[in-house]
Amino acid sequence: MLGFPSAILLVVGLSYPGVATRLAAACVWWQHLRTYHRSRPLRTNLHEAFPEDAVSRTPSGRRDTLSVLGVHRR
Repeated sequence: MLGFPSAILLVVGLSYPGVATRLAAACVWWQHLRTYHRSRPLRTNLHEAFPEDAVSRTPSGRRDTLSVLGVHRR
């Protein structure tokens, strides 16, 4: 008789920390996205003033893509 309600409470109790963490991470991600979009005029002006300092979005070579340290170098 008490097995089904207690099983539901167990599942809710075990999943709550994960859901709360995901919601908090989503809020932080949303803030970062808004800040990124608000800084577009600054990034555009800096790119016009210093085009040689532009960061490419693609890796320079295939070896860089497969390297463990490649993420940190980019």
